[in-house]
Amino acid sequence: MAQFCKDIEPGNARTKDCLEEHREELSTECKDEVDSMIERRVRDFRLDSRLRNVCENEIFNMCAYFGVGKACT
Repeated sequence: MAQFCKDIEPGNARTKDCLEEHREELSTECKDEVDSMIERRVRDFRLDSRLRNVCENEIFNMCAYFGVGKACT
């Protein structure tokens, strides 16, 4: 983080986004952790802050329509 994202303002997952942008330049260990984070986010949309922010109304409406459960988890 200090090498690639030191000037990134904290909040709104900006550091995470920065690390993803520099994924190919990261150490193997760090790259593996970023890949793991991406994989978890793909499996559960709630972990993707950008998607949550952009699609907040749609997510709320769909989850409210289907009820909290199958459609929202």
